[in-house]
Amino acid sequence: MKKLQFFYSIIITIFLFVGTISAQTPKWVSTEVQNRTAIFEDYIYVNFYVGMADKMANGFEKQYPNQFITINNNLDIDEGSEIFHNSGIDGNIPNVLEEGSPYLLGSINRSTIPWAIGIDKWQPLVENIVNQPSVVNVYVKPELNIVTRELTVEVEYYYTDDSPAPENYLTVMLLQNEILIKDNLANKYNPDNVTEDGLYRQMHFLRAVLSPGGAWGDTITNTKKGSYECRKYTAILPDSIKKIPVELENLEVAAFISESKANIYSGHKANIEIIKTD
Repeated sequence: MKKLQFFYSIIITIFLFVGTISAQTPKWVSTEVQNRTAIFEDYIYVNFYVGMADKMANGFEKQYPNQFITINNNLDIDEGSEIFHNSGIDGNIPNVLEEGSPYLLGSINRSTIPWAIGIDKWQPLVENIVNQPSVVNVYVKPELNIVTRELTVEVEYYYTDDSPAPENYLTVMLLQNEILIKDNLANKYNPDNVTEDGLYRQMHFLRAVLSPGGAWGDTITNTKKGSYECRKYTAILPDSIKKIPVELENLEVAAFISESKANIYSGHKANIEIIKTD
């Protein structure tokens, strides 16, 4: 199996006046105060209730189409495993889950202690977060050369207010849709995502972290109001990761900024634009 090869380059922005005026004008990211985006990380990793969690997340996506991002965690990669083990889950997950089990867990912006909370707590927390102003806006623009399989991701961010922390962290994740798995209860909870063969179509599945810094992201050292930067990440995508094919047409990229490991401020997700070359 090929290994992911990442090559990083950062566009360094020179400020005429620190925190107020930038010498470079943002291309995509808004400089106006915007409300936060809810980042939902799903920690379910057994073949029960994946469909149930996805059904609820799909409802949030429809309710808040520009303010909700789903990330289905992947324990098979180091970053996914590290995030999972920092979520507060004790690891004592039973093989068979009862309906209403407290082990149907996910986090919303890693804003609680522990991050992983039961499905009954997701709705009020999402509603609270999407109605709060964010100190930073994020915009991600991914492009893929279908011939060379070179992925280029540009991430812009702009601080509309001071962050409480002197350093923040930018995490950029490669996600994939339409991954087929077994979910014994999918027909009951999310039948629309079940194939004729009885397999479950899992969406927003974490395949890789593109930003340096491992699971916790790329360091941002200027977190004052008016700070703007565009960072560029380039990766050559392999044919497969952990024996699961990397299907180019089903990829998307999510980027978010957090105060530390926890407390994600906001983020943005985009489908990958495929560039066809001769």
